[in-house]
This record gives sequence, structure tokens and C-alpha cells, in this order.
Amino acid sequence: MKEGFTGTGAKDMRKDLEIRYLQNWKHLRNEEYVLHAVAYHGAPVLKGYKPAVIVTFANDRRRLLRDAWREHRTLIPWTADFRYEELYQTAAQTAVLLYHPGLLREVLVNRQVALFLETLGYRKELTVEGALADLKEHYRTGCPHEIGLFLGIPLPDVLGFIHHGGKRALADGYWKVYHDPGRKQALFALFYEAKLEFIRLMLAGNPPGDYLSGKASRLADAAAG
Repeated sequence: MKEGFTGTGAKDMRKDLEIRYLQNWKHLRNEEYVLHAVAYHGAPVLKGYKPAVIVTFANDRRRLLRDAWREHRTLIPWTADFRYEELYQTAAQTAVLLYHPGLLREVLVNRQVALFLETLGYRKELTVEGALADLKEHYRTGCPHEIGLFLGIPLPDVLGFIHHGGKRALADGYWKVYHDPGRKQALFALFYEAKLEFIRLMLAGNPPGDYLSGKASRLADAAAG
């Protein structure tokens, strides 16, 4: 039996790897911090597993991350498969949606999703740009429940969360699951593996900018093949 390579041992090794990587963040300059945060949290989007994630950059006593984001956001490569939209901002924080335009479009053209969003006041003919504009307007009064759809949470889980007030979920991970928990757990594993792939590339000395532009990810795919 190879302890550390299967089951709980393998899980512990992955968690240790993640902790070791995240501990390095305190040594990063602000511009590096922004790139690492975007790439780490956005890894499932960059791998094409998830249409979007939200990252909030906030000022606190340790680091002025909201200011760092505002100053260094232009370092984020703008590609066909990875973009960002600022959903709201205050003097202390900015919430940023990191998204894959193609995957987000697939969510929005789903008839049930489109009809649900229309009941909430979204425009009838939804484009990615129009949906994001409506989402930003809804964000003015707080984080709306439908944000889950933009993040790739299936409509049954979004409706289940609303109906049960976030309680009585069948499973919990990247979101609270109310339908088909087995398939969702498999998705959660993919999301986490995407983050681990990014971490391994960083610990191997690749810069986050390469990962965001797709260069380091292509190297990883070639090595895996």
C-alpha cells in the first residue's frame, strides 16, 4: 500500500500543496498579488469548467487590495475566453466577475434560465453584454440570488437555495446542492483540480501572466499528454 498517493493521503497532499502556495502570497508585490489572485480563483474558468467566478478586492490593514486592483487590472490579459467585469465598487472594495464569454453565453441562451431572468426584470433578448449590464444594476441593492446562474450554478440549485433559504442542501461545496449531488461533486473535483494545476505551475516557476494568457496552461497540457 502506497500511503500518501490514494484516498485521504492524496487529499492531504493536495491540501498541503495549496497551503504552501497560498502562504507565499504575503510576500508578493501588489501587482503580483492581483495576477495570482485572478489566476488562482479564475482557474476553473480558464480551464473551461465554469462560466464565471467572483473575486472581491478589499482594502484592509494588511493590504490595500482594492487600490491594487484599480492600479494593476490592465495587466490582466483580455482574451476571447477570459474577461472581467466590475460588478460594483465602493471606496473600500471592488467585486469583479471573471468570466468565459462563450460559456456564459451558453448559460444565457438556456430557455428556462432566460425566462427566469426575465421574471426578475432582465431584458428579453439577452446577450452577454446586456445580461452583465442588468446584473450590475441589480447589484446596486446587494448581491442578487440570480448571480448563481452566471457562476454556472444550475437553475434547480439556485431555485432550491431560494426556496429553502440556503438550508436543507443535499451537498455543499462550491455551492449548496439541491439536485443531482453526485454530478455536482464530480464538478467540484474538476474545479479544485484546475486550481491545483495552476498551483503546480506556479511552484514550478511559471509566472501567473503566462497562465492567464494560456501559455503555461498549454505547457501543462503538453506535459500531461
